[in-house]
Amino acid sequence: MYKGLWKLAEHFVKKETAVSVYLTMLIIAWTTLVILTGVAICGIKGNNIVKCLADITCAGVYAGILLGLCGGLLFLHKNIKI
Repeated sequence: MYKGLWKLAEHFVKKETAVSVYLTMLIIAWTTLVILTGVAICGIKGNNIVKCLADITCAGVYAGILLGLCGGLLFLHKNIKI
């Protein structure tokens, strides 16, 4: 996921802004993925989704920051020479 999004960002934007676009895409992707997964799990379990929404959103934001931002920075540090 990380390498594919990096290639996509490099392909469509200028080299100077590719890092910013890449990190933004990762944060949005991880946040969306975790929120949709949380809603699906609550729906399958039969829980009230509205009552679980605050917890789901919180988990999504933390995943976006930790996996998206921190993971993206580690990927860039390891693989990309700026």
